[in-house]
Amino acid sequence: DPSKGFLCYAQGYSTHFFCLASFLWTTTIAFTLHRTVVRHKTDVEDLGPIFHLYVWGEHSLAIICRSLFVGVMG
Repeated sequence: DPSKGFLCYAQGYSTHFFCLASFLWTTTIAFTLHRTVVRHKTDVEDLGPIFHLYVWGEHSLAIICRSLFVGVMG
């Protein structure tokens, strides 16, 4: 059954990884644009470490949850 093979899981995790990473980085870009254009704040360079913590922390949490519930939810 190919649905239970390693390649299927690898494809699923990589697709999830890159789609979620793209979405989360897009939210940081939107936040930066809002902060710069609407609020006229130019100190966005200092937020780089916070952005990385947000994106990779949220991303890791989502991957861990997916790994825990992969058998339960299908």
